[in-house]
Amino acid sequence: MWVSNSERPLHASELCQALGVKIGSSDLDHENIPEIRTILRCSLGLITVDASSSTIRLVHLTLQEYLFGNPSLFQNPHSKIAEVCLTYLNFRSARALSPTLSSTPLGFPLLRYASCYWGNHLRKDKTENAIQLALGLLVGFEEHISSRLLLHYNSYRSWWEPRLGPGLSGFTGLHGGAFLGIAEIVSGFISNERMGY
Repeated sequence: MWVSNSERPLHASELCQALGVKIGSSDLDHENIPEIRTILRCSLGLITVDASSSTIRLVHLTLQEYLFGNPSLFQNPHSKIAEVCLTYLNFRSARALSPTLSSTPLGFPLLRYASCYWGNHLRKDKTENAIQLALGLLVGFEEHISSRLLLHYNSYRSWWEPRLGPGLSGFTGLHGGAFLGIAEIVSGFISNERMGY
């Protein structure tokens, strides 16, 4: 599901960490993270690690075509990926990271992918759980490293960066919801703000 539905090719460490995330947990249990050789064995030869880029890919284009031609093989893949990304970003350890870090810290290989692509997956398939996880992330978003990563790796970087405050991105949860274009999140965020959540 991850290999065929990701927004870009995943590095082996990203896939391993994604598969170790348990929805509903408050932090990552490192004992849940499988090793790449275990994942490759379990795939029965259908995925491989590209030697030149260290990314995971399907072994053949015909397999990708088959998976795209049979979307019912995976139930709600984009909402599941969004939920994993959002759970990961809501982890205590991720929230504790400084929003001013200039690079992805060691031990957080999924951080950049989760920060930049959770919205893409959520736009394709929304579940109530994913929307609630997104609203949780957007509270205090300007102090979360993912707000800076989202801006840094997207086209609005040159427009927004001159407006950044010292130490914080200035990119609030409302900005994030609007930037991603997900109406349910924007309206939910505004409702929560009105109610004082």
